[in-house]
Amino acid sequence: MSNEILFNVLKDENQTNISEIENDIYFQLAQNFLKMKDIETSNYYNALYEQKSMEKNKIQVEILNNLLLQEQKTSQQKILNQNHKIIKWSIVLGFIFSVITLVFILSLKRISRKNHMAGKGLYNLDN
Repeated sequence: MSNEILFNVLKDENQTNISEIENDIYFQLAQNFLKMKDIETSNYYNALYEQKSMEKNKIQVEILNNLLLQEQKTSQQKILNQNHKIIKWSIVLGFIFSVITLVFILSLKRISRKNHMAGKGLYNLDN
């Protein structure tokens, strides 16, 4: 009785979308025929079950590999974007530091020149 129900479900497979449970049906049929001691038929449905399982696993592995490749590309793009930001900010900070250093050096030269001139003025007053 249970096998008849399973066979009817397999017949209806073409009319409805039961491909998700098709593999489970083959497994159950293999188990049922094994209990009935019909080894040949059980082996047939077990072979169908294993074949469908391998196909399903292969598809899942392909999907997983594609997802991993997409994630790797996304990660690489994020790393490149981060590297570009770091380089851009390093250049900006280097420029700002250079300007500040230049202003500081020019200020020191101006102060040094004023001190030198003031020293000369004092020396001339002493003579």
